Amino acid sequence: MQSVHPARHRRRARPSVRRRGLITALGLVLAIFAAEASAAADGVSFAVSPSRVVVAAEPGQTSVASVTVFNQADAPLELRIGVGDFLIDDRTTAASTFAVTDWVRTDVTSLRIMPKGQAAIRVIVEVPAGAAPGGYQAGLFIVSAPAGTGEIAVSGRLGAAVLIELQPEGRLLRREIQVTSNDLFVEFPDEFSLDALFGPRARTETRTANVGETFVRAVAVDAYRSWAASEPDERQAPGTTILRGSTASFATSGPTLPWIGPASVTTEIVYERGAQDYATIVVQAETFVIPWRLLGLLVAVVALIVIVALLRRDRRRRQRPPLAAPAGGAA
Repeated sequence: MQSVHPARHRRRARPSVRRRGLITALGLVLAIFAAEASAAADGVSFAVSPSRVVVAAEPGQTSVASVTVFNQADAPLELRIGVGDFLIDDRTTAASTFAVTDWVRTDVTSLRIMPKGQAAIRVIVEVPAGAAPGGYQAGLFIVSAPAGTGEIAVSGRLGAAVLIELQPEGRLLRREIQVTSNDLFVEFPDEFSLDALFGPRARTETRTANVGETFVRAVAVDAYRSWAASEPDERQAPGTTILRGSTASFATSGPTLPWIGPASVTTEIVYERGAQDYATIVVQAETFVIPWRLLGLLVAVVALIVIVALLRRDRRRRQRPPLAAPAGGAA
């Protein structure tokens, strides 16, 4: 049997050792990236309860409420706490008149919460003497420090509305909203299909105004009913807090209208009048669904059939042989 020279054996073994070393190095790099990705994927997860704080206060006095922060992640959570405006939008509206950031402060400005732990924040409301009765608002903002390693860092920010009620002497604040408009639109999907031809959608837009003395938390529920449906199909719009002197818009949509015929949508605005007291405003809109797209398609089909029939008749007329002349000719 032929023997193998030791030097040749060493030369043959080197590529295998290099490959094993390269695979080990790549494995270490992938493990490091996987660890970084896992740390970044954990990110930040925390919750605040309650999501809005309602404080009944009096001019010249101090009231205290509590908010609990829950760390839902598997790592410690570093938080910064501050107070700011909690407005509906960035525009200058009547809502800015009732922003009272300087009335509100917290007992802490930073927190460290252990994994799966929780901590309480005391919200202190100091109402100046002589403040007029009504509803006011501010915002409690909780911001987490960036979490994660490498190039990916995740930070969270939560806001809780702080709603302050200054009650008039001898009575409760009046809560009242008015529906300023309720529009019903019937839409057919854009795609060319049976659903597009026979399945119209309804969309409603209901606008309300807060004409009371304080904020109102409201939710809109639409019940879409047609002659073909045994039960109405209910759709709910997200709830919103309407500040005093402000307006809000609710939009819902439902796909259960008939392809042709009468249909109605009942919009019910449900809003709070107190801690456990609710009021409703009911508005009904009716319409008659006419599938113009389907009618247009039928007209086009009929027109095509008529055109084809005319063309075929004209073709047969041209293919018909001419009549033969009489024998002998004229005398």
